[in-house]
Amino acid sequence: MRVGSLQKRLNGKSQIGELLALLTADPFDPLLQTHKLKGKLSGAWACSVDYDCRIVFNFVQNIESG
Repeated sequence: MRVGSLQKRLNGKSQIGELLALLTADPFDPLLQTHKLKGKLSGAWACSVDYDCRIVFNFVQNIESG
């Protein structure tokens, strides 16, 4: 693996962590570009990490809080 490639992966992991924190705080923050998915992943949501990387997720109801 090249050094540049490794550096890009490490930066990506940091960026993913930051975006997960933002996603937890506000899933519809404009920076995330959150959108509903269609087709095989219908019902799921996604947000952009990078041009070729996305986080796919579902909203679940917390049974304890209703």
